[in-house]
Amino acid sequence: PFLGDQEVFDAVGPAQEMNLSMPFAAAMHPDSGDVYAWHQNRLTLLRYTEDDKYEQAAQIELPESEDVALACAGQVIACVLADGELFLLDAISLATLKRFRPAGQSTPYMAMASPDGLWLAVLFHSGRLLLYDIEQEHSTWVGSNVSAASFDGDDLLVADRVERVTRYRTGS
Repeated sequence: PFLGDQEVFDAVGPAQEMNLSMPFAAAMHPDSGDVYAWHQNRLTLLRYTEDDKYEQAAQIELPESEDVALACAGQVIACVLADGELFLLDAISLATLKRFRPAGQSTPYMAMASPDGLWLAVLFHSGRLLLYDIEQEHSTWVGSNVSAASFDGDDLLVADRVERVTRYRTGS
């Protein structure tokens, strides 16, 4: 495409360009292929259609934030603002299901969801890792001085204290 061949890409939408610039965040739902894009304090749901295109299906205005961390967890989208406020939103309507500040003013580093969509993990720059049970609406702090985390099936792998990795069973 950089040599002038414009036929190598297909436009997949949405019909109206979004003109995204930094800061910007996006997440793709692992089951539906829907894309959630945050830009200029708006979260937009781009629904993946049967004709392999994307169309804008919903949009909400969020409080002003310098950045966000996004994660798709089943029927819930997690949106963590730069000031540490966590929004749990309905994946279809983007309606707010829950809004709270689990780590005070700590800035999120990343958010992720378990493959089954039952668990949400949010790593904050403070080194604290929040594990949130979406069904039970219960949160637990995991590890200390955490630098990375990742779901491995139902387990959560946590890197902390520089060179240690611990496997946590999310169910227990």
